[in-house]
Amino acid sequence: MWDFLGEALSDPVSALLVSAERSLAAEFPPQAQARTVLAAIGSGERTFTNIARAAGGIAATPLQRALELLTDKRIVAAELPVSLRPSKDRRYRVADPYLRFWLHLLGPSMEEIERGRGDLTLARIRENWTSWRGRAVEPLVREALARTLPDDRLPAAPAVGGYWTRTNDVEIDIVGADGRRGTRVGERDQAEQTLEFGFNVQR
Repeated sequence: MWDFLGEALSDPVSALLVSAERSLAAEFPPQAQARTVLAAIGSGERTFTNIARAAGGIAATPLQRALELLTDKRIVAAELPVSLRPSKDRRYRVADPYLRFWLHLLGPSMEEIERGRGDLTLARIRENWTSWRGRAVEPLVREALARTLPDDRLPAAPAVGGYWTRTNDVEIDIVGADGRRGTRVGERDQAEQTLEFGFNVQR
């Protein structure tokens, strides 16, 4: 993987670098608010307030319109915590794994890459890889569980997602709920790349 990245980052017009840029240019002009909002989400901001701040202090109404446009186009996913109690604490993420990678790790470094210093970008990706990968893999694991449950180890879970509180004092990577017996929770292990399920919270 690192050899591939090193080769791609040495060429400013490699497919890895230009595909996302061309796709975004086709969807949104550079000055469009939706493009600015998408960049804020791609940088790692997930809440309405933090996205507004990262997008330059955009007002609530145009931000809501931009988010609706991005979710309607399925470029951004809007998620609620899986809980036996309803919540309005919505979080946003870039839906496509490649675009998520590009927005967070490649797009901000394009000027650096274009002047022939892709090696600096590669070093930065290596440095941040573990933390970025841990967050990026969560939706993939959730989608996989939603497709495969029940199996010989875990019961059916019609709702699979994550759980968080408004203040983020509690955040759980994987939550599966059946709405009747309770909620099964799990945590991913970044170092071991495994998923461990710990306990049930009964209603």
